[in-house]
Amino acid sequence: MTKEIKDFKNNLSTKTYHKRHKKSANKTLKAIELVNGKTDPNLIKLSNEYTSDVLGWIGFAPWLHVYCSVA
Repeated sequence: MTKEIKDFKNNLSTKTYHKRHKKSANKTLKAIELVNGKTDPNLIKLSNEYTSDVLGWIGFAPWLHVYCSVA
């Protein structure tokens, strides 16, 4: 297998992995919000900013949104 094919395969696996986790986090968030009510939009905004600034990628935000809705 050439390097380009390996890189493509790894990139596709990574995207699929993150897509599954985002879907799972969003599903969990919706279930929690049915019980606790809508998550404060300010907390969502702060979560997005934190993941971008501190963690370096907004892709980590969905699970932080879940945490905010529980806390």
